[in-house]
Amino acid sequence: MLRLFITLYLAVFASFILFLFALSGFTLFDSTISEGVSIQKKLASGTLTLVEEELAKRDENEKNTFLKNYKKHFGPEFGLLDVSSLKDQLSEGELEILKKGNIVYFETNQYIQPGKSGKEALHKTPDDISLIYLKQKNTNKIWQINSDIQSDLQINDDGVKMLIHAGKFSDGMMKLIQSRLANTVNKLATIKDIQKKFQMPIDLIDKT
Repeated sequence: MLRLFITLYLAVFASFILFLFALSGFTLFDSTISEGVSIQKKLASGTLTLVEEELAKRDENEKNTFLKNYKKHFGPEFGLLDVSSLKDQLSEGELEILKKGNIVYFETNQYIQPGKSGKEALHKTPDDISLIYLKQKNTNKIWQINSDIQSDLQINDDGVKMLIHAGKFSDGMMKLIQSRLANTVNKLATIKDIQKKFQMPIDLIDKT
């Protein structure tokens, strides 16, 4: 299992690096947003799409078990919230952005604990954390996920290289990708399907 994890880890993120090297400067990123925020939004959108596809295969009890298990990987912030619970957390403009199906990136020192209500739902953190919110498809619920991604950005004569190597978010994301690949015969077709969701190329690399 450890070898598989390392192989997939290198396979997925090596493709990000190669893709960045193939571009000129920062053309991968939206010019109106900072580079880090844009890449995190793409990763979050692709990851939550995979989560929703997994939930669609399950009944209510299985869905709850799935979310509980993945909270161990994504962190305690991960889960679904009512829009009303975010009224004190986000501005009216940000809530409107969410309702239209767009992602909101938010830095804060507190978050709403999924599954709890009232004053006990608000949890303060010792340091600022970066949260991403996205409306669940066909419901009024909002996904909340910690976008904790530890990465290194290197700039040299060859271009820009980003290596994502740790963090709660990457742990959960890789677990999802591993699970999807483990349950399919045609891995190349699955990789192509996943890369569409992440809006970035992902290649399966044989490290043997």
